[in-house]
Amino acid sequence: MGAGAVINKDVKPFALMVGVPAKQIGWISIYGEQLKLPLEGSGIARCEYTGEQYQLENGFVSIK
Repeated sequence: MGAGAVINKDVKPFALMVGVPAKQIGWISIYGEQLKLPLEGSGIARCEYTGEQYQLENGFVSIK
């Protein structure tokens, strides 16, 4: 989450949230690196620090 973000509903795992009220602007890895994944649809991204792969499917991100 961005500093000062106000969360007023449940947040998906790995979602990057900012603003007041907060809205999703992307995805982050467990390490905190921003992932290059679309907000919707599907795709695969790799954390630049750890090398772990993340998969976006049906609106949720999971470690592959």
